[in-house]
This record gives sequence, structure tokens and C-alpha cells, in this order.
Amino acid sequence: MDTVKQQLDKLPTLARYGVIAVGVVLAAWVLFSLIGFLATLVFRVAVWVLVVGAAVLILQRLLGRNRS
Repeated sequence: MDTVKQQLDKLPTLARYGVIAVGVVLAAWVLFSLIGFLATLVFRVAVWVLVVGAAVLILQRLLGRNRS
């Protein structure tokens, strides 16, 4: 079983660069997709924290006014 480098060495130069370029593009696409997913997740969590925090503050003020 040849290693990846040995298999690449068997290819013509142009094909070798093509394979490397496709690998780099795929790796970049996966990386940016992951970053986008994580950014979306963080944004959604932040929005939920703000909504729940605002609801808790409103309820505290409403309940506080009813008690006094």
C-alpha cells in the first residue's frame, strides 16, 4: 500500500497540483462551513440568553410591584 505522497509522486505534475488544489479547496470549504455553523450557534445562544434574561427581568419587576 503506497502512502499518499507516493501516490502523488506517480501522477504527472499538472495532475498532482490539481489534486492538491482540490484538497485545499475542500479543506477550506469544510473549515469555513464549520466556522459559519459555530458563529450561527453562538449567535442563536446569545439571542436566547438576551430573550430569557429580558423575560426574567420583566417578571421580577412585575412580581415585585405586586408584592409591595
